[in-house]
Amino acid sequence: MYYLGIDLGGTNIAAGVADENYRILAKTSRKTRVPCPDEEMCGQLAEAAEETLKKAGLSLGDIPWIGVGSPGTVNRETGVVEFANNLHFRNFPLRR
Repeated sequence: MYYLGIDLGGTNIAAGVADENYRILAKTSRKTRVPCPDEEMCGQLAEAAEETLKKAGLSLGDIPWIGVGSPGTVNRETGVVEFANNLHFRNFPLRR
């Protein structure tokens, strides 16, 4: 089993893939382009995920779930980042 984690920050988006033994198989870091519309931010997250999976020789189908860390106030029930000043987020739908 493999796991994908993404750290969404105001400066960088970092992503990593690990196996069930917690061994890091691949990682990626790129500058966060902010401010931007919600769809563009989702695209940035997807690009980081896809690049990291490609480096690991995996596809999205190999990943049972994705963990994302984000600054700000996150509603755990809805997956909405209610406010994150450094990302210019107000009610950003992180989980879909």
